[in-house]
Amino acid sequence: MYGEALAANMAETSILDPTNPYSASKAAAEMMVKGYVKSHGLPAVMIRLNNVMGPHQYPEKVIPKFISLLRRGRPLLLHGDGQHSRRYLYAGDAAEAFDTILHKGEIGQTYNVDSQDEVSNLQLAQKLLNLFDLTDSAAWILHTRDRKFNDRRYAVDGSKLHSLGWKQRTSFDAALRMTVDWYGKFAGWFGDIEGVLTAHPVVKGDHVVQPAGISVPQAGGQDTEGSTLDGFVRETQAGALDAFVRETQSARDAEQKSKTMPTASVTSNGGSQNGGKKRKADRISDE
Repeated sequence: MYGEALAANMAETSILDPTNPYSASKAAAEMMVKGYVKSHGLPAVMIRLNNVMGPHQYPEKVIPKFISLLRRGRPLLLHGDGQHSRRYLYAGDAAEAFDTILHKGEIGQTYNVDSQDEVSNLQLAQKLLNLFDLTDSAAWILHTRDRKFNDRRYAVDGSKLHSLGWKQRTSFDAALRMTVDWYGKFAGWFGDIEGVLTAHPVVKGDHVVQPAGISVPQAGGQDTEGSTLDGFVRETQAGALDAFVRETQSARDAEQKSKTMPTASVTSNGGSQNGGKKRKADRISDE
């Protein structure tokens, strides 16, 4: 929510400057909560974390994604130049921070949860190669197009939380070793994850799919068909666009069809009926 912290670490009083709709939605949600705290006395605190990592994390996130790729003998694709850096915090330390704030924090206050381990994506990739005993970085670390906007650096100042007695206990290197070990023991935990292992996953319906018409790149910059990584990127972009167009058309067709169908309402016994009394329900959308 702070935007890019290019030089200083952001304190709780720093100006919020989100750079994408996702972070803007979090800032807006926090303002809503603060409004309820101020006007209605809602007993709430706001917590702002660095990037959390550790076992059980779904492989759409960079660390479990990279681990899963290496376990499949596939190279790591970095967005852009790979120099974007993040402060990583082990999930166990994050849980302890929540517990500290719950018992010692002040209602209505905001607390940063910081980490002292700042790692670029390129450094992360190299650390993982070392843990997998892979020495040829040029073969295993490749680059693809960057995201629409990718903040170069996130970093927060956790002094306020430190004054309550919390501190980071697990180093990044120790946490990374534990995480690699867990994904080695529970490789099938999440079922089919092929769709999220691409550099730019495509969402279709309610799940992520492998973009149509592309080959999976192999270590050394070649995919299974022998084409270059540039070709892989172009095919990924084309596949994503095709999937988006198909999904949009499908949604329009479904919307048009629904306009011609009678309205169904839920009955008290869980069935549905046409023309009966409708039950209204509030709709709550996830982040």
